[in-house]
This record gives sequence, C-alpha cells and structure tokens, in this order.
Amino acid sequence: MKKGFTLIELLVSMAIFAILITGVYYTYISLYSDYKHQTVNVESEIENLLGQNIIRLDIEHAGMGVPDNSSIDPIEWDNTAKHLKIVSSVNSTDQASLKWALIDCDNGTWSKLSGDDLSDPVTFINVFTLAEDNGSTTWGACPGNFVYTAYPSRTNIAIKLSNDTNGTSGYTGALKICNEGTYNLLRGVGGNSGKNDNRGSHIIDCVADFNVTFDYDEDGGGTLDADEYDLSKSVPDPDKINAVNVYLLVQEGKYDQSLNFTNKVDSGKYVLKDKDQDGNCDAGDDICLDLPTGYEHYKWNPIVMKVKPMGPINDD
Repeated sequence: MKKGFTLIELLVSMAIFAILITGVYYTYISLYSDYKHQTVNVESEIENLLGQNIIRLDIEHAGMGVPDNSSIDPIEWDNTAKHLKIVSSVNSTDQASLKWALIDCDNGTWSKLSGDDLSDPVTFINVFTLAEDNGSTTWGACPGNFVYTAYPSRTNIAIKLSNDTNGTSGYTGALKICNEGTYNLLRGVGGNSGKNDNRGSHIIDCVADFNVTFDYDEDGGGTLDADEYDLSKSVPDPDKINAVNVYLLVQEGKYDQSLNFTNKVDSGKYVLKDKDQDGNCDAGDDICLDLPTGYEHYKWNPIVMKVKPMGPINDD
C-alpha cells in the first residue's frame, strides 16, 4: 500500500523549495545587476572612444589654413579655464570644411588647377612662401600672380570642460549618472568656442579633470627639450611643438556603494604620472588630476592621448 506525504513532510519540502527559489532569485538579481552595470560601462567606453577620436582629429589638423606669416597661435591651452583652443580651416564634424584647391592667379583672374570647389570666403596661401595674401577673401579677389592653395575660412575649435558641474542646479546639460562634482567635456566651434561657459556639444561625459601638456623641441633638431611642457605658464613657438598630450580622468559606470576606490590616489588627486615613483602627487613634477568629492564609490578611468599635429604647426 502506497503511503502519502505527511503534513510535516510536505511543510519541510515546501521550506526546502522556498530556500532554493530564494537562492535562485538572489543569484538572478546579482547577475542582472552586474549585467546592467557592465552594459553602462560598455556604453560609456564606446562614447568615450568616439570623443577621443574627435579630439585627435582636431589636434591633428591644428594650424591647417594658418600661414607662416600669421600672428595667430594655432593651438593654445588655458589651464585655469581648462580650455584648449585650436585654429584650423578643418572642422572634422563639417564635411564642407574638408576641402582644398590649388589655384593659379593671373592678373586678378584665377583658374583651378586641382582640388575641390570651395565656397566663399576662402584663405589664399602662397605655395612657395607659405605666406597668406589678403586674409579670408572671396574668389573674386584673386591676389597677385602666383599659385596658391585655397582653404575654407579658418575657425576656432575649443575642447573644454563645462563651466558647471553635473551637480549644479539649473545646468541643463547635467547627467544624473555622473558624480555631482564631475564636469562634461564639450567641443565648441566658432561662436561656441569661448571660455567659462556651457556652450558646445558633449563629447565625453562625467569628467573629473582635464589637462594638456606639450612635447617641445626648442631648436627643431628632433630631440625633445621638454616633454609634458606646460604651455599655460610660458608660450613657446608653436612650430616647435612636437606633440600634444591630453589627460582626462573619466568616471566609469555608476555609483557603487560597495566600492572603495583608492588606486593611485594622493590627497584627493589621481596620480597619473609619478616621475619619482613615491606614490605622492609632487607639484611641478607629476601629472595629477583632481578627483571630486565622493569619488570613492566610483571607478575612474584615466585617458592619455599623445597627438602629433599634421598641419603647419609642425612643419619640421
């Protein structure tokens, strides 16, 4: 004769089943939370990579369309305002600016030898002396009897930190996912290239700090006299800039209460380059980036870029 479950056995079975279900539930929740966290990280990495490529293109084209006889500095860094200004005829986000033409001027009339059709106004640069004639002008004002390279008119491009943090009340560009003490890295073109404002397009979000230095070759002999040169303290000849170094400290992922970020931290600063390997942030020697309040519960990703300008800024 078959014996059925007693009430006690049934209750015990149900209790065991409930424990198993609870374990499966918490395992699922843990895996799902980790999945969401990793998804945010991947999305951030992709967006940051796109932003880095835009910065690289802008720096590579610094000085394009700027002649040798110009008083314009093709690249300037203001460490106080966290503002990198680039002057170029090439705007990587404007297809119309990615053009040039080789023209022959003969007694005020011109003919295109090769290249693209350009809109007015344009900049004429003598191909033999690399000097500019008449500044930005129209096609109807062909200067002299020479062969010129014609570029679209130059524009100012700024890579800069937003003036407000992501915790500033009323800042319309603020992002909730970001630590409230972080900024957003903006790219402003033309009228949006000013300092100490929030104008421009977001290219990298949740940025703790931003710095720029320069590899500098004083005599043009190919040997660096100074790497990581601070252009904000003293302005050298821009033609002697061998490379531009960009440093960013960017939040990775969301707030994590269980995290205690202490990696390479000294007195609230992230020690990016420690020349004497002492673990401290030594002013004037090391490259250190500021961390915001509450940084401990976020992951921080340092971004280092070394970009060699391809334009006349570096014609050696």
